[in-house]
Amino acid sequence: KNASAVIKICADYLRGFIEDSDQNLKYLGLVGLVKLMKSNIKSVIDLRDLVLKCLNDDDITIRTKSLE
Repeated sequence: KNASAVIKICADYLRGFIEDSDQNLKYLGLVGLVKLMKSNIKSVIDLRDLVLKCLNDDDITIRTKSLE
């Protein structure tokens, strides 16, 4: 049960990174999300729409990372 709480906290922090206007934080959020998704895909389902928004980002690295 503690593990699921920690995963939820991580997902919330990553959401904040991805929503930030700083492209570097957005990229780091997506990198973390990919890693989190590999171990627990259910924890990132709620962030699907946020990741889809990244497909329209001006930065090609953000768009590419959001495809992972």
